[in-house]
Amino acid sequence: THTNWRIAAQEVVNQGFEIASGTTSAGSNAVADTYTTRLTIKSDGKVGIGTSSPSQALHVAGAGSMILNDSTNWSYLRLKSPNANGGYIQFADADDDDVGQIFYYHGSGGDYMSFTTNASERMRIDSNGNLLVGATSFQHGSFGGNSRGINVAGVQPLVLLHETDTDKDAYLGISGSNLFLGTADDIGIRFHTNDTERMRLLGNGNFGIGTTSAGTSLQIGDGTGDEYITI
Repeated sequence: THTNWRIAAQEVVNQGFEIASGTTSAGSNAVADTYTTRLTIKSDGKVGIGTSSPSQALHVAGAGSMILNDSTNWSYLRLKSPNANGGYIQFADADDDDVGQIFYYHGSGGDYMSFTTNASERMRIDSNGNLLVGATSFQHGSFGGNSRGINVAGVQPLVLLHETDTDKDAYLGISGSNLFLGTADDIGIRFHTNDTERMRLLGNGNFGIGTTSAGTSLQIGDGTGDEYITI
């Protein structure tokens, strides 16, 4: 089997220039019966690789991946746009061209990066480095305008912490206009100041101040001093 290449101008089909390949078993000088277009340059300048009808400046079609590789230097992909615009990478399927998206905006009030799943924005990192989940602007409450942090917004917003080696869970959330700080397992909650433990709420509900092993509902002190109180 031999591979033949064809370079041609397609005035009738797409008014463009194309490079195509074909195979034949009739000999190295034989003309293939059918060709597959590998690269097309249309009259409007659009370039297609794996497609004869590119819809954008560069349109790559077909199974497989694009590889950016340099054996001696860094490899990168740069999206450059005007100051008032942005750039994005879209993840499409047969029904939706932007069902998933990573977007960076340079315009007024911008310099943020957002992440879209199922055609809706889910997360954003603003120009100050704040992480917003379910929100598009950072709310700093009474901490002041220079505070930095994480906003989680939505119906019953929740932050869950899972310790993989013990399979234990703890959470912080809001439900029914009440703040919840809790655990999903029989584990305690420790309160520290100045990097020192001051209080501990045990998994059985006992609360200790100045002790790590409260034996009653409320215990102040560890039993070695005058401050020892139990309830």
